Amino acid sequence: MQSLTVASIIAFAAAVQAGPLAVKRADIVCNVAPTGPATTKITAISQPAAATADACQKLCEADATCQAFAFGLPDSGSTPLCMLYSVPAAQIPADSNANLKVFEKACTNVPTTPPAPTDSQDQTKKKDNVCGVAPTGPAAATAVTPILTRKDIAAQTECLALCKSTAGCKAVEFGKASADGPDQCLLYSVPASQLPAPTSGQTLVVFDASC
Repeated sequence: MQSLTVASIIAFAAAVQAGPLAVKRADIVCNVAPTGPATTKITAISQPAAATADACQKLCEADATCQAFAFGLPDSGSTPLCMLYSVPAAQIPADSNANLKVFEKACTNVPTTPPAPTDSQDQTKKKDNVCGVAPTGPAAATAVTPILTRKDIAAQTECLALCKSTAGCKAVEFGKASADGPDQCLLYSVPASQLPAPTSGQTLVVFDASC
């Protein structure tokens, strides 16, 4: 009887130890659309350049504050988005961009090839809108001034979301206005096609509000 009791205790202890581990594994979110509440104030801590989800993961691993990341193509454009977050993937807010997928830092088998456009992407929208590319407007357009400039926004998607919620905004410009300057989010009352091409040292990309 005593040996049976000891065996029961050992089995119970093993189950207790295994429980949290099993829950932890079940909680890992990998390569799925974000499903967090859209009403939360969670934003990306940074948006570095990365051509693949695997490269984005490595950038997350190099950042001690990063717990998860979102990766994928924008609604229009061919430059992938890599956004690092300081919260678990399950808390990253849902996004209207169906191409974005979220990953925990600990995910395995993360895609190592660049994402390809999906059949569901609206080709007409791509043709009509300027989304995620360097501006190509005439030099004369340098007279165009932004209706709002923000230096506290870390991601292109957040800059575009601000435009969508700002009256009169038709396009945004995001990036560095000078080689040593911080990222800026600039809102304009003209289409992205009218914004001037970047000068030396600038790393600006533009989006129409409807991107």
